Amino acid sequence: MYLYCNLALFHLQIQRSYEEEISALICNVLFFRTYANSKSIIILKNMVLIQDLMCNSRYNGEISKHSVGSKGEGTAIEGSDSDDMYIWEKIMLCQPAVHKALIWEKVMVCQNAELAQENKCVVFVLDRKDCKQGYTKLKLIINDTVKEVLLKKGKTIMHLTKETPNGNYLSNRKVINFFSQFLNASNIPLKVYRHGPCATAVFGRKYDPKNEVLPDEDHDHAQGFRMYNLTEEGEHWLQSMDASTKQRHWPTAETIRKISTLKCEVVAVGDHDSAFLDPCLKWRISYTLWERELIWSFQDVQIYCYVFLKIFLKRKLKYKS
Repeated sequence: MYLYCNLALFHLQIQRSYEEEISALICNVLFFRTYANSKSIIILKNMVLIQDLMCNSRYNGEISKHSVGSKGEGTAIEGSDSDDMYIWEKIMLCQPAVHKALIWEKVMVCQNAELAQENKCVVFVLDRKDCKQGYTKLKLIINDTVKEVLLKKGKTIMHLTKETPNGNYLSNRKVINFFSQFLNASNIPLKVYRHGPCATAVFGRKYDPKNEVLPDEDHDHAQGFRMYNLTEEGEHWLQSMDASTKQRHWPTAETIRKISTLKCEVVAVGDHDSAFLDPCLKWRISYTLWERELIWSFQDVQIYCYVFLKIFLKRKLKYKS
């Protein structure tokens, strides 16, 4: 019996040692494939925030850029593209004549139509009737700011909306096309085309350390608007996180506090939805910046599990489908 127990203990120790070696090997492979761990993500987070700050200084407060997706999170794998979310702080109010400068006005997306009369800006109100969970339409409120511009000649905010029996609603297709023209008019040489819900810019003529030309790189530019107040779903999630702070190790109270300072957005949707009467009026309620903050707070084991699942999804599940 004594010998049997010793043999069983010895076998268990060998098994544990073998599992630890396999675990360490997998972690090393994942790291050298992605260079992602908790320390590298903190470095990348600071780089991303600095790059976004520098980029936003060029837009004069009209648009704010946020690096998102796997490259913005620090969990990119082979074949990952670059995703940027552009939040419109202002919107094209009027272009008096062709080749004249655009007149921009602050834009607000809210859930309460009464705010439209309190603020001198362009206001869209969420209209979630006939929309699936997580989606909405954006109805333009005809307030004094909009009434004034309707008296002017030229292209106006109305050109970005679609008229319906229930009012004027913001068109995601028109917004994406407008942003594509905005990019094409920039001083940066690039090709821009529509790709689903994004305006995709193709950057070329980059060189590696050996001075060889690298392949063109696609950047998907998603379009969105910041919401003035949180949705009920967002408030409920924050409240549930606050209530369970003492019972969990992750996310930490500091991470939740940081997320509570962020807004959520509505972003353009490009896929066809047969259940939606007019897909060009559909917008998705997004918590992308919340999700990015959560991933930036991952520990090593969480990062490796997340990256492993992404590789498995791309190599196995998508390949079979």
